[in-house]
Order: sequence, then structure tokens, then C-alpha cells
Amino acid sequence: MCSSDLMEPASAVILAALFLHEPLTLRALLGGILIIIGGTIVARIDASKGVEVPPVEAGGGYDSGEGAA
Repeated sequence: MCSSDLMEPASAVILAALFLHEPLTLRALLGGILIIIGGTIVARIDASKGVEVPPVEAGGGYDSGEGAA
């Protein structure tokens, strides 16, 4: 996750408040802070020690219909 992904929700709220005169509420500020904190935590996970993800087989694991009666 790159830093622009982390800042997009916060910048959208700030720009909407500045240019569209949207109300900047406490709930929006707290939500933005939580999004940035969560994204920062995820971005700091060491890839070599991160969550194991099972490999995806070719075809996405869906039944292709071959051999179906």
C-alpha cells in the first residue's frame, strides 16, 4: 500500500470541505484518523513475516464446467 492510498480518504474530506463547503464534522475527522492509522499499520507489516495467503490456482478456483453432466 503506497502513501497516496493512505492519504486519499483524508484529502477527499479536506478538499470537499474547502471547495464544496461540506461540513467537517468530528465523526469525519475521527474516521479519517482511524483510516490513516489502519493503513499505516498494514503498510508497516513486514512482507516476509506477514500473513500467509494460500496460492490461487489457475482459473481462480471456479469450476470451469468441464466434465459436468
